[in-house]
Amino acid sequence: MALNGDGAGERRLFVTGQLASEALRRTLEGIEAGSEWRVEALRIKVAALMTTDYLKATLPRPACDTVYLPGLCQADTGALGAAFGV
Repeated sequence: MALNGDGAGERRLFVTGQLASEALRRTLEGIEAGSEWRVEALRIKVAALMTTDYLKATLPRPACDTVYLPGLCQADTGALGAAFGV
């Protein structure tokens, strides 16, 4: 998903699995400035195994402007965007 404008004040949600959650938080703490972000670690060890159905069933409705999924995640982002309104 593309960012709108310069991203200032944008609410960003990073979805990941249990294994990568702490590393992702440390990385974001070091680089993110000027925007609000949150990491949602779902009950799956490896985020690449998340499917569209799994995300629809387990991801709480995100209160954000942009959702970031791991690059190897096989989920259909169009279907998720329609389901969550993001």
